[in-house]
Amino acid sequence: MIKAKEFVKELINNELGPFIEVPCSILAPLINYMLDNDIRLETPANEAIAMGLAAGHYLATGKIPVVMMQNSGLCNAMNALTSLHGIYEIPVLLIVTWRGEPGKKDAPEHLIVGKKTEEFLKVLNLPYKILTPERFRTEIKEIVKKIKETRYPGVLILRKGIIKEYRGTRRDKGFPLTMREAIATIKEVAGKEVFYISTNGHISRVSFSVGDHSDFYMLGSMGHALPIGLGVALETDRKVVVLDGDGSCLMHAGAMASVGADKPKNLVHIVLDNEVHGSTGGQPSLSSKINFSKIARGFMYKNILTAKTEPELRRAVKKAVEKDGPTFIHVKINQRTLPEKNMPRVSDTHTCPEIKNKFMKKF
Repeated sequence: MIKAKEFVKELINNELGPFIEVPCSILAPLINYMLDNDIRLETPANEAIAMGLAAGHYLATGKIPVVMMQNSGLCNAMNALTSLHGIYEIPVLLIVTWRGEPGKKDAPEHLIVGKKTEEFLKVLNLPYKILTPERFRTEIKEIVKKIKETRYPGVLILRKGIIKEYRGTRRDKGFPLTMREAIATIKEVAGKEVFYISTNGHISRVSFSVGDHSDFYMLGSMGHALPIGLGVALETDRKVVVLDGDGSCLMHAGAMASVGADKPKNLVHIVLDNEVHGSTGGQPSLSSKINFSKIARGFMYKNILTAKTEPELRRAVKKAVEKDGPTFIHVKINQRTLPEKNMPRVSDTHTCPEIKNKFMKKF
């Protein structure tokens, strides 16, 4: 395995940077090391924004930036890769993790992109190297040389386990509510008759463990919980509760504009904000630097509510269920969830089509 310190040092030695990342658990050792050592690191809300940032840095400095992302993020970045970096000849080094690598067990949301990752890179004419512990220094030099020669993006692929684990310093502000306590309170107050859309990562897993109300449990498609919930709300009179996270809400925050435009009276949008990307290892999100309530107000949600404690949350959910919306509830939670090994995945017992079918039967 490669130590995070050695890998980052080699990137810096090749005059690469700044570093821009959208988290993945495979990237966690690198991100944690950079955060602990005050290495310049930017965390945009999604991969497309990351590519725009990288282009801006290059235009201002002429230096090749580094963008780190999960392989599924290539789908978000594809437009910028082709119609920005490609046609303007703006180089960037992409460090792409290989979730769903063929022959290796992984969660279902990674399997389609994992199987096609190399094909995607070839279709996009992106030169790439699959990093190895024995030759990683040479492989970095070779891909950087290719990027400089072609003035075109190049890719280093990181397999799971190639970077040695590095646990970063936890930065939990210690809000009273855990994610489990918050979701249990929401489901108790809102009841079983509402439609729940729970975003991917820990939120779906915790919601499933708290009580299976035939939620539409998202396993992938980060950032799409709200537009899914909006689509459902426009087709029913029953309340629709979207259990969102800070990172997932910000990833496609433009969906909030559609809520403001459509004004569904039955939509309740709840952001459970622990200020980190929890399921990828607790890397900071952007939420500590923004004001969700003001954003929701700007997008013309009718009711804006906040909660930090169980009684506050109970009152907020009761009000949201009883009043016409759209309603936005911002809930501050701490970073303590069930240990990873004890938290069942929805996909352990249900396939994605089964999740869909159970949800649709509620209609």
